[in-house]
Amino acid sequence: MEDRVGAEETRDDAKCKVILEGHDSHSFNTASYFADELKERGLPYGNTITVEESFIIKEEAPDLRQLSKAVTFGLAYGATEHSVANSLNISLDEAKIIVDNYHKLYSGVQKYYDKYLKEARDNKGVGRTPHGLIIRCHELLGEEQISVEKAERSYCNALIQGLSGQLMMKAINRIQKRIEDENLEDNMYIFLTIHDAVYLQVKNDPIIVQKANEIVISEMIKDYKEDQLVHNKAELDFGFSWKQQETLANNASLGEIKDFLNKLEEDFKKDK
Repeated sequence: MEDRVGAEETRDDAKCKVILEGHDSHSFNTASYFADELKERGLPYGNTITVEESFIIKEEAPDLRQLSKAVTFGLAYGATEHSVANSLNISLDEAKIIVDNYHKLYSGVQKYYDKYLKEARDNKGVGRTPHGLIIRCHELLGEEQISVEKAERSYCNALIQGLSGQLMMKAINRIQKRIEDENLEDNMYIFLTIHDAVYLQVKNDPIIVQKANEIVISEMIKDYKEDQLVHNKAELDFGFSWKQQETLANNASLGEIKDFLNKLEEDFKKDK
């Protein structure tokens, strides 16, 4: 969810391209971070790869793709060249190349952050996101570099993470309201949320499962802006245990759901 919200808010060309064109996102990143290594292996590289080429990288260079995940998540939350070097066990010079490639690839993201950081500093350390969240971060005005850098990371994370959290809470409230309005409290209920996932206990009945599929998906994918370019996406997994979960197709028919539940139950009994 944060990837989609980040792409929508920053309108960074590369972030939007990854999502709207259907690339394997981690492979797309790999093509930029580890371009030289991919080139040596005779695989596609660079930030102009096609969707098909991103899936070639996924199949042919899973090791580099796995490394790129650590880089992407780390840098998204304020990692430095030193932390990248340590996490990948590479030299500082090699880490600098990867970090530089990340910022070249997603240059629009940093411009977005810089804009709001400047506004907060100009307003004595108090910022406001485009969606009304007030962020008080007076440490931005400090003189100690380490404290200032920490404040910058916290502030930038709040811009996207804060909005993602707001959107999740709104979706959860809408789902709960639908459950109550349609008198379904005895058939399904929300019992847990983790980041961008909401968990429900649902009665093992095809009609109820179909209703849960419709309610959860429709409320999770609602746009939050009139001119939204990168739309929200959701899918619903079901299972009789935490270990075994299978994805039910959005808008599945009643017949498809019956087959889905039968197979799910058979697989669960075999596993036991």
